[in-house]
Amino acid sequence: MKTFGLVVPKGAGSVFERNVLTLLEGEDDLARIILPLLKAWSDIRLRVAELTKQLVTMARDEHVAHLGPGAEGAAWFQASSGCPRAQIGCNHARDAEDRRAV
Repeated sequence: MKTFGLVVPKGAGSVFERNVLTLLEGEDDLARIILPLLKAWSDIRLRVAELTKQLVTMARDEHVAHLGPGAEGAAWFQASSGCPRAQIGCNHARDAEDRRAV
């Protein structure tokens, strides 16, 4: 929007959205482009919040998650994250162990 002379004041979340909507008043051509982007941004923020909540719940419930950043924790994360290299000897766990040894 800055390219079009509309500078959005700083603000997080809904404050940012309100600032954008205020600046778009009377800017119909620009609004047709920006409003779908603003909607996508808002939807992504909500989805990130949902997934973060799920991740925190899973980490709290999963005893292996409390192993820490060592080789065991790295191996668990590698296996649970769907690492495509997990089946072919991915080195995440060994690399974590090597870093601790240094």
